[in-house]
Amino acid sequence: MKFKDVNKLTTKELVMAIRIGLKANQTEVAKLIGTNQSTISRWENGTMEPGLIEKQALKDLYSKLPNSKKYLEENELGEI
Repeated sequence: MKFKDVNKLTTKELVMAIRIGLKANQTEVAKLIGTNQSTISRWENGTMEPGLIEKQALKDLYSKLPNSKKYLEENELGEI
C-alpha cells in the first residue's frame, strides 16, 4: 500500500492524525506547538491555514507519532 507523504497531507488531515494519535484535544495540541485552541479548530475545519513555522511544528509532531502511517492506513485519510 502506498502512503501519503506528510508533505502531501492537508492541514486538516495532519491535525486530525496528531490529535487521534496522541489522544489529545485541540487545547492539548495547541500547547504542544505554541498556539491556542481556536487556531487549532480553524486549521482542523479548514477555515485558516497555519504559517510556515506552525506547519513545520505540526509536521514535526506528526513524524514523532509511532503509528502515524498506521493511522492513515486505517482511517483512509486522503489517498494513501
